[in-house]
Amino acid sequence: VLDPLDFESHPLQAIGIVVQTGTATTKGEMIRKILYPTPVQYKFNEQFTLFLFLAVAIYA
Repeated sequence: VLDPLDFESHPLQAIGIVVQTGTATTKGEMIRKILYPTPVQYKFNEQFTLFLFLAVAIYA
């Protein structure tokens, strides 16, 4: 375990370089779901359009 406050035993050098980040982790997947949620389609919206057209057709 590396202690970031223990400067004497570990010189200040780069241990690794991040080449790419992604959503392959649980936290990354959670962030992706928050930023880009899946679109929700409600039956009310679909049925209301059909009802409106039928009501106009019957009234006309």
